[in-house]
Amino acid sequence: MIPVDIQLDKLRQIKLSRRGMGRAERARGMGWMEMTSPKNAGAESLLYILWGGLLKDDPALTIEQLDQIIEDIWEKDQTVGKRIDDAIAQALKTQGWYPEQVADTKN
Repeated sequence: MIPVDIQLDKLRQIKLSRRGMGRAERARGMGWMEMTSPKNAGAESLLYILWGGLLKDDPALTIEQLDQIIEDIWEKDQTVGKRIDDAIAQALKTQGWYPEQVADTKN
């Protein structure tokens, strides 16, 4: 698995492991395909996917902590949303998790 770096509160690596993504699915209350469908692929689902990808290196990170980290950054730098979106898209593609219907909309 090729990790994808993202600068948040510190430099972190997105690694979309099966375990992390399973935790994200359970916490979000919807399966992977539903979370990444165009209907649900909003800020909330991106937060859960990012969280799932960060758990491999930081298993104690909570969704609430990550939400606060992003909120703190957002106050100073509104481009953080685009950076998160781009990093998740890269991780999904390079780590084998990219559903075909989402891949077609991101090219």
